Amino acid sequence: MNFDSNGSSGEVELNLAPILDCLTVLVAFLLASASFLSLSVLDAGLAAQSAAAPQTQENQTLIKVRIQADGSFSLSGQNETARSIKDLPELVKQLQARNTQNLVAILSADPNVPVQNLINTLDSIRTLTPPLPVSLAEI
Repeated sequence: MNFDSNGSSGEVELNLAPILDCLTVLVAFLLASASFLSLSVLDAGLAAQSAAAPQTQENQTLIKVRIQADGSFSLSGQNETARSIKDLPELVKQLQARNTQNLVAILSADPNVPVQNLINTLDSIRTLTPPLPVSLAEI
């Protein structure tokens, strides 16, 4: 099926100007929409922990909260353990009442503890009144 009356095949010319116009508009749109994009990160304090450690030992009292694999909690320097997350805030409040210095909680967990338990513990300590700063420690 030859629709050309001369019998010769003509070359098709591709006009790039409309394609470049579309790409220019697309790039401008992506740059404008990127300014509305924001990423949020949970600041666990792991990077600043090593630099802040000497300062906290001089000015503050550390409470080391350890989450055991069975779900219980132990507080360092104390012979007290909490069997559930509901008991933990009460133990920390008792320590706050005994110590007049600034308290900082260092939270560490057994490697077998689920991450959700770690987050729940972190939230329960942060919601105390007066607020208690919490850092995460590597094991």
